[in-house]
Amino acid sequence: MAALTRAGSTVMVFTGFDPKAFPVLRLIRGKSAVLTMHVREIAARYNCLITDLWTMRILTDRRLWTPDRLHLTPDGHRRVALLACEVAGLAPGADWRALLQVAEPTSGFVGQAATWAAARWNDVEWVFEHAAPYLSRRLHGVSSGDGVVPKRPELTALHPVAARPVLRSPSPAGRDQSDDEALDDPRGLSRASR
Repeated sequence: MAALTRAGSTVMVFTGFDPKAFPVLRLIRGKSAVLTMHVREIAARYNCLITDLWTMRILTDRRLWTPDRLHLTPDGHRRVALLACEVAGLAPGADWRALLQVAEPTSGFVGQAATWAAARWNDVEWVFEHAAPYLSRRLHGVSSGDGVVPKRPELTALHPVAARPVLRSPSPAGRDQSDDEALDDPRGLSRASR
């Protein structure tokens, strides 16, 4: 980071997302908040642009996540890219805050119970399909990357590209705060606290 910024590069960093919407992942919310705080401090130290996923409330919608709950869907990636454009001072042409289409609400007690039961079944499936295999690999010292061929097995020279000016927004772009103050914005730091 120091070498890049010393060389005049504009560096953009990303915080982690807030896992509060995911039943099992929310157990690591405190550790995620600490990691996010460190990312923000490093960004401030090196005057980096910061794309703050923690404060993107839209990412609490499970429809933006793949079934493993760790990777974004194409629409989730699109929304993060739109926020990154805002942070870089570019006009993205679309708003990452745009609401997803509202699903038909299920009416009555039976409909709500069915929705709740489906969500819990989804949680159980996630544990068996994603969490348990991950934990088993960890316990046996096996990486999910073992046996995977590298995408680029040979080193490739990076040739400089003509520098383009990066416009910095005067205010923190992409802020979408909620009332969960302590964990929603650890230490109250915003876009690299300039």
